[in-house]
Amino acid sequence: MFFATGPENLYQFEQWRLPLEHLAEQRPVFVIVDRPDTGDRVLQMSSLPVVFARSSRELEELVADRDVRVVLYLNQIEANFRMLRFASPVHIQIGHGESDKGGSVSNQHKAYDLTFVGGDAGRDRLAHALRGFDAAERTLAVGRPQLDHSYPGAPPWPRDSGLRVWYAPTWEGDRPSIAY
Repeated sequence: MFFATGPENLYQFEQWRLPLEHLAEQRPVFVIVDRPDTGDRVLQMSSLPVVFARSSRELEELVADRDVRVVLYLNQIEANFRMLRFASPVHIQIGHGESDKGGSVSNQHKAYDLTFVGGDAGRDRLAHALRGFDAAERTLAVGRPQLDHSYPGAPPWPRDSGLRVWYAPTWEGDRPSIAY
């Protein structure tokens, strides 16, 4: 997972921490950071290994030496383009949640090979908003893998009790275009 941002955005990582730790039991998974403070915090809160790569040269060596085949992205930040320039890995935008805010529908989605969405609403949102984006081809509905794990404060739902729909309004945002 490529996570080139500051510790103030670790809430994005926390959304996927348990599913990624579970995946790491079957496949090699590590977190790439470009800031030591972010790396230290990821190490404190997770069992996933962390790789520090600040420069383009370090990223080139990492992709070559580690045989990186898939890169996951949690957010839509400019720094992602430093990793997206490598053609060989499959680049997947997993985001940090399904929401209706403007940042969830961005032309940046066109840069990724795939975008994971919760379901049809996410796919439809991208299909209707992005010109030239084939949402049927470029999205994969994965549900909310986060709900397969128990988090502090989560309701004690039995795992076999059927389908649940959980809707919550998005957060206030950090700029006027998404201050709902």
